[in-house]
Amino acid sequence: MPEGIATLGSIRSRQHQSGRRSMQYATVKAALTLMRAKPKIAAAQVTGCKVLRSTAAAHMEKAESFQSLQNRKAPIIEMGAIRPPILALEAFPEDKSLAQECMFAILHLILFTFQASAHAGELGAIERVLAVQKRWPNDPAMQTGGVQGSFMEPAGGMCCRSSAVGLRGSGYLPSDPISAMRKLMPEGIATLDSTSSGQHQSRRWSAQHGRAAKAQRSAGYNIWAEVSAALTAMRAKPTDAAAQMSGCTVLFHAAHTLSTTAKFFRSIRSRKARFVKMGAIEPPIVALEAFPDDKSLAQVCSSAILMLNLFTVDTATRAGELGGVERVLAVQKRWPNDPAMQTGGVQGSFMDMVPANRVKWAEAGGIDECFASIKRFYARALAGDTNATDAVLQCTYALSSGCQAPNEHRVVASGHIPFLVQVHREFGTAFRVAEEINQCTRVLATSQEGADALAAAGYIEQLVGEMHAKPDRYRVSPGCLAALGLANKGYAARLRHAGAVEALHNLTTYVFPPMKDLDASHAGYAYNTRLLAAAGYIEQLVGELHAKPDRYRVDPGCKAAFALARNGYAARLHHAGAVEALRNLTTYVFPPMKDLDASHAGYAYTYTTQKDCGDATKTSPLYALSVAVVATL
Repeated sequence: MPEGIATLGSIRSRQHQSGRRSMQYATVKAALTLMRAKPKIAAAQVTGCKVLRSTAAAHMEKAESFQSLQNRKAPIIEMGAIRPPILALEAFPEDKSLAQECMFAILHLILFTFQASAHAGELGAIERVLAVQKRWPNDPAMQTGGVQGSFMEPAGGMCCRSSAVGLRGSGYLPSDPISAMRKLMPEGIATLDSTSSGQHQSRRWSAQHGRAAKAQRSAGYNIWAEVSAALTAMRAKPTDAAAQMSGCTVLFHAAHTLSTTAKFFRSIRSRKARFVKMGAIEPPIVALEAFPDDKSLAQVCSSAILMLNLFTVDTATRAGELGGVERVLAVQKRWPNDPAMQTGGVQGSFMDMVPANRVKWAEAGGIDECFASIKRFYARALAGDTNATDAVLQCTYALSSGCQAPNEHRVVASGHIPFLVQVHREFGTAFRVAEEINQCTRVLATSQEGADALAAAGYIEQLVGEMHAKPDRYRVSPGCLAALGLANKGYAARLRHAGAVEALHNLTTYVFPPMKDLDASHAGYAYNTRLLAAAGYIEQLVGELHAKPDRYRVDPGCKAAFALARNGYAARLHHAGAVEALRNLTTYVFPPMKDLDASHAGYAYTYTTQKDCGDATKTSPLYALSVAVVATL
């Protein structure tokens, strides 16, 4: 069309879209008015929930990017649309049809939207949705797992922690994720086990938002463009809490995507270096300072900082220079009695690789604050309160990094070592608490003062007993280093008397034989392959590789097979037919250059150069992984 007429057509199109969206919002407003005016009439609540569901679903279908979905849903959330479906669930606990409509509305309102899911959690929606499943335990249609998952997907780390812990405490998640066989992730990335599986989110997004995903692919979706837009919005509206929350959510997902799709641990740093160049580190820290009393914003900002820092020297160094260490520690001090606001994991992300940040953390009172936090939640955690136990775990995350050089002498001088050993003893069966404490003691034992304090507190006998009873490589590995430090400081005889020689002989001969314990991921996150093998998982997995060539099942399945093969089960996998199954997959089902999925927010299978195969052919990670497993077998 002639120049000018095309512009007019574009304006009309935008006006038409704007008019349709305004009409949708007006419909939502009318539905909310109806639900509030007639809280005791079930039919009114059903009608309102249907409107909320259809409107939210329409916005998700038309969203062109993850950020635009947040923007589309924001006006609905600001109208107060989250509360009425939750109140309806509470007002009509025996109405099954109403319960279904309310849950559908809640699901579509909060899916992939942090602000909405956080607000719904504050209103008690998690408990209400769980109550629906408990009310009709034998009805398949009333099993609300998808809705439960929607509360916990939008952000990882501390943002989802309280929801996940609450769900676990309600009996729907195991109290010990190790025994439940945590998801296997790439080397160094498994610390992100609190977040949802990338493949799972990618699949759900593709299924529910096919057109949006297709539009992203055709437009050449660029994660950095979305980050740039989010940073621009945060800088333009520094006093707008909603803008800061939305921007931090984008930063979190971008950093998480770059981390979880990295093929190697070392490539994470190069992937995240661009955040520093774009100035992405400063806005979340500035937002924490600008809104010191906004709890929801503090959670989102802290999670963004966590994901930006994790395993990345450049971002963690820059964040420390901007005062991030002190700001995140201030969040914990601001809400000392709230388990969800114990930011130890975020504090630890500053200190994993940057000694200068450890000094700043100690000078800001981090050592005393973390021990004080453990003491605040100690009794509740021992009584079985899972939220309190998670608060204790968060503080051990900070201590495991904060106790490293040059802080080891500060920790010894603080006088907290006897209590640290007590926590190690009392929480020996809690998820990762003892493991993180062993990361502390391996450094503390290198000084004579630290070794003396540990020995005086009874740590030597505790440690040897742990080696006998809990042959978990990620507890034993730092524990062995602690034992070495203690032996070098004059406690070799006491270690021998406690039975350390027998324990270590058993570990090296039977549990972790030479050349088989090859996993090198961060501080202890991997499958316990012996439990998997004992449960018959190997034959089950190979059968699945033969019968279900679905990339979203095969990809994590290949990773599991790889871990099993590396840990002594190659012969059993070979006997079960894994080689034939994997060759079939790589030859016919997923040949090179065919695994092209590129859906939501970068949880995609991206092209990589598989130089290990002897050439520079671009192949999919799934193909390369299958080839690697075959080679191992």
